[in-house]
Amino acid sequence: MKILLICFPRTGSTSIIEYYKYSNPDIKTFSEPFNKNGREGYFTYNHIIQYENVFVKHIYDQLPPDLKNISINEINEIICNKEDSCNK
Repeated sequence: MKILLICFPRTGSTSIIEYYKYSNPDIKTFSEPFNKNGREGYFTYNHIIQYENVFVKHIYDQLPPDLKNISINEINEIICNKEDSCNK
């Protein structure tokens, strides 16, 4: 299962991912993985997507350079091309 939480800053999203991490220790979590100043470090999209069970908390304006100038539809296409479970 892959979960993506797209959020604005200061909305309680850290509490959500921390609760989820505590409740589901078998899932890999990333909090703001594309934030170069983040507390967990910077991770690439390819590093994150390799996990079967992953929860990503993502601040809406923090994108990796290779996804910075594309539309949400193009991002969905990239994700669906890597995943067999997407409905087209």
